[in-house]
Amino acid sequence: MKHSLDNIENGYLFLNDSSEGNEVFLCNKTGRLYFISESGDSDEDLPDDLYENEQYLRLPDKHDLDLGSRIVHRFIQEHAPEFADDVRGIFSRKGAYRRFKGFLETNDMLDAWHAYENAQTESALKTWCKDNGIELAQ
Repeated sequence: MKHSLDNIENGYLFLNDSSEGNEVFLCNKTGRLYFISESGDSDEDLPDDLYENEQYLRLPDKHDLDLGSRIVHRFIQEHAPEFADDVRGIFSRKGAYRRFKGFLETNDMLDAWHAYENAQTESALKTWCKDNGIELAQ
């Protein structure tokens, strides 16, 4: 079965926009996503063999795909290396992403960051799909 990258991206976004401990599984046979939330808002009809059956693949989060702070530093090196020290300072304390987004907005780089982040995420998800035998629809 060919899968929709948009569907997989939606599951990925849920994982990264929600609290830790949430999971999303992709059924490789049907393409259906199963959402599991620590808050109890999980899909009601989860398969009994979700964790044992190889047809269900747990979607990666940004840390699994190495899209955490490393992508930030790659972006700065490629687009504004003169700010590398500033960004290292931002990421040396808590609340770094909020401050980083403010820094980008102040320096008129927020749109470039979003485009870069989206492209890197799409590329990483495509690689994950390939590595896991998931065929994507064109």
